[in-house]
Amino acid sequence: MASSPSFPAVIRLTGGAKADPPLLESPGSLSRERAVLEHKRYLDRLGALAAERGPGTIRVTDKMPLNALHLGLVRGVAPGARIIWCRRDPTDTCISCYFQHFAGSNPFAYDLNHLGRFHNTLERIMRHWQATLGLEILELPYEALVADQERWTREILDFCGLPWDERCLRYYESERVALTLSNDQVRRPVYNSSIARWKRYEAHLAPLRAALGAALGAD
Repeated sequence: MASSPSFPAVIRLTGGAKADPPLLESPGSLSRERAVLEHKRYLDRLGALAAERGPGTIRVTDKMPLNALHLGLVRGVAPGARIIWCRRDPTDTCISCYFQHFAGSNPFAYDLNHLGRFHNTLERIMRHWQATLGLEILELPYEALVADQERWTREILDFCGLPWDERCLRYYESERVALTLSNDQVRRPVYNSSIARWKRYEAHLAPLRAALGAALGAD
């Protein structure tokens, strides 16, 4: 299994963003004929990425969170896609972003108020997609995955139509190169020290907690 550039990046690479109007800005303009064309281009690009990573690569994953903005286009271009929505404590999610340096991208991540508002916006967008798209979306609770890795790994594989493989529980033994910000985490077994991590910084998080508002629930 290999990782790909984000969905919008692949569409740009295949020429989709050069359309008039660009598909990333106006997915509603996607005709049936254009959808078939973009689907073929997308699969060709993913096939090339898989080939770059060597024989035996038959699946490509795209873990970029902002793909949530483009699921309408995903449905048109890759209607067989399986979407895994990993949901985590909102405050933990936001401070995880806040502590990262994204080299100029994701500007919302550098302001606690903006982070909270952006989190809530993405939540509303995902609920909208669930209600309207008809795409397969698995909600994966982060804390539950940490507590019972095997159960939720089996859920993921079943959702994706893949057979069980014990090696999935030992993902950290893979020699595959990881180039994302999670390159350290993927070399370690599952750990629980990031759960409720926000409480260590609680005295500094008033703007974030206020912006998250009702998303905090009863925590």
